[in-house]
Amino acid sequence: MQEKIPSRYKNKIRNLRDTVLHIVFRLLSKSGFASSLYYTFFSGAFRREHHGVMYGRLKYMEELNHSQQTSYLLRRNIHMLEKGLLMRPRRDIFALDYIETTVACYEHFLLQESESGLDPKEIQWAQDVLTEYFSISANHPIIDKAKARFTNLSPKCPFLNVSPINVIQTGGPRSATTIF
Repeated sequence: MQEKIPSRYKNKIRNLRDTVLHIVFRLLSKSGFASSLYYTFFSGAFRREHHGVMYGRLKYMEELNHSQQTSYLLRRNIHMLEKGLLMRPRRDIFALDYIETTVACYEHFLLQESESGLDPKEIQWAQDVLTEYFSISANHPIIDKAKARFTNLSPKCPFLNVSPINVIQTGGPRSATTIF
């Protein structure tokens, strides 16, 4: 027969466990590395998030090498630009790590619109976000280079409502409040 633990001991054990966990969490929370070790070996709470981030990074790396196969990279980067545009306070310079790749993907899909399988509305969305990004970004060599490449695409935009260069120069047809 199993003997039950008296409730007064159960409460003491719970209190001891909670005190130990509090001390452990206080120590581990002081270091990102220590926190990661804890969640790697002692908790599966973020397993799905880790898997999702890892899978997303894999798709990103594959897309860099095979940009002609899907529009994943363009959608992902445009979405990140949108997040940066909506961030408060917004930085004058952001997206330096991926703006050139984003414009290159945009150009690829723009030039191959009929064969790319990308909906013209998605290309228009990408153009609107890129236009807004370049209109608010401060000068930086990487941004300036990407902006020049983007504005040089204007003669090649027959199926879009407006060309990127006209929107950047005139500020129309959409403002940040109508886009976001």
